[in-house]
Amino acid sequence: MKKVFIVLLSAIMIASLSVSGFAASFVSSPSGNKAPTLVSYDFESDQCNATLKITAYSDRNTLSADGKAAIEAAYTSIKSANDVSSLNADLAALATDKGIKGTNLAVSDLFDISVENCEATAHASHGKVTIKLSAETLSDFVGILHYVNGNWELVTGATVSGDEVTFTVDSLSPFAIVVDATPDSPPTKDNGNIYILVAVAALSLAAAAICFKMSRREESTN
Repeated sequence: MKKVFIVLLSAIMIASLSVSGFAASFVSSPSGNKAPTLVSYDFESDQCNATLKITAYSDRNTLSADGKAAIEAAYTSIKSANDVSSLNADLAALATDKGIKGTNLAVSDLFDISVENCEATAHASHGKVTIKLSAETLSDFVGILHYVNGNWELVTGATVSGDEVTFTVDSLSPFAIVVDATPDSPPTKDNGNIYILVAVAALSLAAAAICFKMSRREESTN
């Protein structure tokens, strides 16, 4: 029995060492903000007085059925990716240019942008829209992905100034801010991995305690 517990302890220790090597698909904003804050926006068309609305993934139930389905599909695609750079070839090329491993990319914010108070009959289209957002993880900014018709597209021309990012798109749907989550690269951190490491550490301590007690028991009976 003692050998069994020793083997178990070894397996747990190996698992704890390998956990940190797994790529994290998501990281959290330092304050736990649900989504970026809308700073400003400008429609190419001046025929509409519509407003923009940002909806965090956690608030997806407030979206229309199509909007909710889209952001849930976007979330699933990110969680299913072992390497975030695999979501889009242009993102992979951008990461390479920046000298960042694809496995060190992560999404810090997943959110939907939609139009409110729009009188569709007043104009043919909104045209392009330039959006400025404020987010807490932009010091590690790599790029913005746009989920369009079931595929991720890299938003070109996005610029960062301090804690604000500005970009222009011609349609609205889910977006994801991609950051460099290379270890020791603040301010992002992978909460999921922290919880796993804590659990593994607790199991390791428990296994070690059991082995110690069994060893003492065997010594006392000899």
